[in-house]
Amino acid sequence: MSRRSFLSGVGHLSATFSAMALAGSAAGLSLASCRRSDSLLEQAGVSSDSLRVGLDFSRPPFEALVDAATPGAVELDGEEDYGAGFNVAVLEKVSGVLGVPVHFVDIPLVSLSSCLEKGYIDVVASSFFNGNDGGSLSYSDPYSSYDLAVVCRADSAYADARTVADLAGARMGTRDSSDLERVVQKLPGVVEMVVPGRRSEPLSMVQAGELDATVVARRSFESVDADLPDLVCAPIPSSELCADETGLRMAVRNEDAELLGLLNGALGGLGDAELDEMWSDAVVLWKDAATSYI
Repeated sequence: MSRRSFLSGVGHLSATFSAMALAGSAAGLSLASCRRSDSLLEQAGVSSDSLRVGLDFSRPPFEALVDAATPGAVELDGEEDYGAGFNVAVLEKVSGVLGVPVHFVDIPLVSLSSCLEKGYIDVVASSFFNGNDGGSLSYSDPYSSYDLAVVCRADSAYADARTVADLAGARMGTRDSSDLERVVQKLPGVVEMVVPGRRSEPLSMVQAGELDATVVARRSFESVDADLPDLVCAPIPSSELCADETGLRMAVRNEDAELLGLLNGALGGLGDAELDEMWSDAVVLWKDAATSYI
C-alpha cells in the first residue's frame, strides 16, 4: 500500500498547485500517524549532513503536489510524487545557504508535530503551522507575513460584515488542525462545520453554499480572486480575527537549538524582493495548473 493511500485514503492527486541536524535512524520508532510502512521506516534514517523537512503538500501556493516537469518541482521522499510551492522554494534557498541537501516528506498537517517530536523529520515548514505546540518545539523567526481574511459569497448576508460579531450564525470551516481552524473556533457565535478530507477545498464549499464563510490567508486569496468573482473578503480587520502575530515560521525540536540558529541565519538572509519573486512564481505555477483553490 502506498504512503498516500495509508495516510489519507486517497490516490495521487493530479497537479493542483502546493548542516547539521541529527536525523537519527527512525527504524524501531513508534510513529503512529507518521507511519507509512516498515520498509520505509527502515529507510528513514538520513545522515547528519542532510535535513528531513515535513510539509503538507495540500496547501497551494505554499506547497502542493505537481507534475514532475513543473519548474522547481522536487521529488518527495519515499514517493513517486513531486511537490513545489513557496515554502519549497524557500527551503531550496536555505539548503543552498547551509550547504546540505533537503529531503521533503509529505505529511498531513495534523501529524507534523508528532513526526517532528519523534525524530522522523528534523524541520516542519508547512503553511499555517505556527506555535500550536504545547512547548516541545521551537519556532524560527517569521520569514513571510500574512493577513487573515473572511471570505464569503458576494451575495451573502455576511459580505458586509465589519466585526467578528457580525459573523454570528455563519456556518464556517477550514482545513483541520491548522492555525486557520483555531481562528474559526475562537469566533463568537459562528457554527463550526467540518471540512471533510485532507484535500477538501473550503473556498469551493463556500462557492457551493455548503459553508457561509471561511478564513484564508488574504494574500493567497487575492492571488486568485479574479478567477472567483462570486467570492469576496468581508471588511473585517485581520487584527480582529487573530490577535497573535501571523507569519510563516519553521519548527524544530527544542534540543535542536543549533539547527534553529542556522535556519534563522539562512532565513534572515532572504530579502523581500527575493521572497516576493518566489511567491509570484508559486502563484503562477498554481494558477497554470490548478483545478481548485484553497
